[in-house]
Amino acid sequence: QDPKIRLRKIQKGLQSIDGINPVSLYLKNRNLPKCSALSYHPKQAYYEDGSYKGSFPCMVAKFSSKCGKPLTFHVTHLTKHGTKAEVECAKKVLPPVGRLQGGAIRLFSPAKTMGIAEGIETALACYQLFGIPTWAAYSANILEAFEPPEECEHLIIFGDNDTSYTGHRAAYTLANKLAVKGLSVEVRMTSNPGTDWADKLNEAAS
Repeated sequence: QDPKIRLRKIQKGLQSIDGINPVSLYLKNRNLPKCSALSYHPKQAYYEDGSYKGSFPCMVAKFSSKCGKPLTFHVTHLTKHGTKAEVECAKKVLPPVGRLQGGAIRLFSPAKTMGIAEGIETALACYQLFGIPTWAAYSANILEAFEPPEECEHLIIFGDNDTSYTGHRAAYTLANKLAVKGLSVEVRMTSNPGTDWADKLNEAAS
């Protein structure tokens, strides 16, 4: 199916987070704040290796280019109880209508001081912990290529402290690229290997 047609169909089916639907439950289960950039889709098809594997309620977020142009949707397949669906890859970025490099999932409005993280949950956790509007890049590779908006004067890169050091590489590669260009930038990592900022939030809430 043509990506533009599929994305338009999803757009038509989006609903706001109402406090009781699966997206609301998912955020609540993870101690994450409600975010107006996230939407609920009651039934979205899940494919694995091109084969249809069922339909699930989803959390949907728009992925935009570095200029703010919508490119695709990031979907998180859920159960009706607000947990991740038991499928091989519950989180996916759908086929885009343009290059993802440079862009991000804009969870908040651009700001002078803002953050960038890999995942949506991590970005929301950073906002909850520090009050810093943080966007999500979806993956380490896209994080490395991120280009902050013109409004940004200071960027905080919230890296994943994974044991493979993939998160470190992505965070410091981006920091180096932007610092050389003259942007004020800093990297923040959690203290415990194998964790991210969403883990840190849940640790603080327990």
